[in-house]
Amino acid sequence: MKLKLTTNFFCFFSLLLLFCTTASFSDEGIVVNSAFFKKFNRTHPLHRDKFLENSLTGVIIGQGLVTGVEERNVFKKKYQITMEQKGLGKIKFIYHIFLSNTVELLKKGDLFEFKGQCVGITPIDTMRRIYIIDIIFKEGSTIIK
Repeated sequence: MKLKLTTNFFCFFSLLLLFCTTASFSDEGIVVNSAFFKKFNRTHPLHRDKFLENSLTGVIIGQGLVTGVEERNVFKKKYQITMEQKGLGKIKFIYHIFLSNTVELLKKGDLFEFKGQCVGITPIDTMRRIYIIDIIFKEGSTIIK
């Protein structure tokens, strides 16, 4: 009887663990929002690079203020959108989003939400508060307030 209870418990625990593991990974991507910045802010500056490398692999969903749109040929893409997203305190992410399509409707000062593949992360200061994140664009839209 005791062996049967132990086996049932082990099977239930294994299924629960499997469900929790698959539920935490999403095809949608990592959302860079206030909850993400809270975790990032709690991370010691020496470990922030590793935190970002582990967190921002794959698809990223974020939003920020457009600071520039220019024509460049980087990563076989014709255009680059430069955006800023401010986190808690002095933390700031500068996104370089590379895309092939024209960006005629997008202008400086627009609030833009995007989804894309992270291809590079570069720290700007020694305290690891400002990062440049390179993104290959998948989809996005302007946010109207």
